[in-house]
Amino acid sequence: MGGAAEKENLALSNKASFCRARPMFSLRVSERRSGGTLSDRPQHAIRHDPTVVVLMSHGESGHGAYHGSVGHVQRLKVPQRYGPDKFYNAANHLHVISRGHSKKKGDVFDDMIVWVTRHNLMAFYGRSPCVREEVHGDGHVFI
Repeated sequence: MGGAAEKENLALSNKASFCRARPMFSLRVSERRSGGTLSDRPQHAIRHDPTVVVLMSHGESGHGAYHGSVGHVQRLKVPQRYGPDKFYNAANHLHVISRGHSKKKGDVFDDMIVWVTRHNLMAFYGRSPCVREEVHGDGHVFI
């Protein structure tokens, strides 16, 4: 015995442990609505299907991003002409704000945010979602 059967069992075991594991950190992405309010995912959705990847580009300006070489990494400072959401995303925490780009004076925002939940990560990149049924009250259907 061995070979392909062992690899398949290992893959299923790794998937099961990944799908059931509690994240060590809570990643949050809030959407800034046109009225100025922040919209977050409902808590039950976050507990059931946490955000596991956030990819942030600090936009054309690059302000807020790190640059340099190993041992000399520095963050590009965010100039005053940028708005509070750009400053917030340049801070060192696990919560980011996503919103439409703006060139409005005093509220310039050019960050680009992409985030992925655990189920979508497994469905698209692991080729097998964590769940295969509708999760009632979540508003999402996983296949």
